[in-house]
Amino acid sequence: MLLTRASSLLLTKASSLLLATALMSGCDAAGAPATSVVSPSANFAIFSGNIDLTGEITVKGRFTDRLTSRGETCDEYVRRLAPATTIWVVPAPDNGSAVGGHIVTLTAGIPNNKPSSGYLGPATYSQASAQVADLLIDNASFLAGKEALATIIVTSNGFGSLSFSGMVDTSTLAVESGKETWRCSD
Repeated sequence: MLLTRASSLLLTKASSLLLATALMSGCDAAGAPATSVVSPSANFAIFSGNIDLTGEITVKGRFTDRLTSRGETCDEYVRRLAPATTIWVVPAPDNGSAVGGHIVTLTAGIPNNKPSSGYLGPATYSQASAQVADLLIDNASFLAGKEALATIIVTSNGFGSLSFSGMVDTSTLAVESGKETWRCSD
């Protein structure tokens, strides 16, 4: 059983790393470098929300995200008017910010590549369109396990939620689940 879980985790880790690499690369859906530049407006979107994580590590608290909008307004974020990337990104705590006494980093979203539908505007997205690539809580690293599930709900005003389960600690193989809600304000 442990060998099966570890093998599954390694395969999932490879696909998660590919997704995370695509997120960080600044490429468009075809893999070409994104060349457009987003100029921040005076009223760019700032997200605020709540995270509730359970499993190996319990975390409950509020967060702020000033990075996800990339200079967009809430309306532009929902309508995906920023330069094309390989994934529509879910808001998450700013890097290094404490949430409920823990440092939480989360990479989640709706990828453009198949089998995902890609981001089509406000809607409810689930497997294979809703994905959590990685979750870091303090020094613990979680990747999507074989039975990982995620649901992302996006509303027309830029509000939304993410729920997920089956994130596996790469060291202990303990499982983490969670919920996040966010609001968007310009």
